[in-house]
Amino acid sequence: MAAQDRGTISFLNKPASDPSNFMQEAVNITVETEDVELVKRCQNGDTKAYNELVTRYRGKVYAMIYNMVRNEQDAWDLAQDGFLKAWKSIANFRGQSAFYTWLYRIMTNVTIDWLRKKQIQGGTEFDDSLELKNVEPGSATMPKAELMPDARMEQAEIRKRIDAALEKTFARAPRRGGDEGNRRAAIQ
Repeated sequence: MAAQDRGTISFLNKPASDPSNFMQEAVNITVETEDVELVKRCQNGDTKAYNELVTRYRGKVYAMIYNMVRNEQDAWDLAQDGFLKAWKSIANFRGQSAFYTWLYRIMTNVTIDWLRKKQIQGGTEFDDSLELKNVEPGSATMPKAELMPDARMEQAEIRKRIDAALEKTFARAPRRGGDEGNRRAAIQ
């Protein structure tokens, strides 16, 4: 049974008392019929027909993927990957479901595969292979992180400036007995 036949049967089974169902089903049947025709053209190599399908469903596909990855750029990239995969597989579409159902499944699989790969590459929060080194019993929960080399260099330069400024200040301080220790004590 083709997709448009299934839509017609479900349309005829709806109660006639609800006009909103009547109009919605009429729209669904028209879209499915148009999709079937576009898919047939795609299967014959018509890229313009596929462009129409992409244009029709890209918003829905993007929204679905965005809900899974929560990143706009990744969602667009995955949608593009999914549409490319669907184009390569369009010859395998048999019409046992609506085109959007078939496309939705491809997009879901592409996104799930990407999420799995990202998790494997990124590691997990609870990676037992990462061990803290030199943690004292009773120490703070967050061990002090070592500074990056550039931050250490910057801190060393700041320390030198502070020391130089203190030396100048010590040199100007009044002397209390002539020794260096007393000059520093006078400032402090």
